[in-house]
Amino acid sequence: MAHIETNDGYRLHYQEAGEGRPLVMIHGWSQSGAMFRHQLAGLSDRYRVIALDLRGHGESDKPDHGYRVARLAKDVYDALAQLGLGDVTILGWSMGCSVIWSYLDLFGPERLAQAVLVDQMASVVAMPGMTEQDKTDAGTIFDAAGLAEACETLQGPEGVAFTESFVGGMVTPAMAAADKAWIMAENFKMSRAHAARLLYDHGSQ
Repeated sequence: MAHIETNDGYRLHYQEAGEGRPLVMIHGWSQSGAMFRHQLAGLSDRYRVIALDLRGHGESDKPDHGYRVARLAKDVYDALAQLGLGDVTILGWSMGCSVIWSYLDLFGPERLAQAVLVDQMASVVAMPGMTEQDKTDAGTIFDAAGLAEACETLQGPEGVAFTESFVGGMVTPAMAAADKAWIMAENFKMSRAHAARLLYDHGSQ
């Protein structure tokens, strides 16, 4: 486990394995780089694999601000720059895809060669004018009011139960109970208040 420092002074931890072209992996909402443990082991014979803990997640610092997709994209930029990485294949999983899209908005393809986008719906929140078919095609899971209600619940006394239900619905029922418990433990390394802020921003994007 090592770390880089963001331009506003916070430490972001990362795990690294292997040598060769860099493959940088960006986790999803309220998760951590540890979610890529199997990829770190399985791809390190071909790549220099780096799994970053985003701000507020995993073992990274947890400031009281910056829980916006654009700030996370800047943090990723800082990480690539400090590690001296170029010709990067960047992989985003779930919200990690939104971080990559924001990175491209802010910095273009600087330092990047390829992007791999995994398991992120085109639109988390239904936009005005969408038909039911549009919503299905885009993979929406909230309307605007539903997103606000979910985020309010998330940072309230039912935040843990909401997380267990919300995240639990994203994994196969066949997953071992120990693996599910580990995933939840990684989720709860992020405060529910910070998770709510980030979910609202992610959904709004």
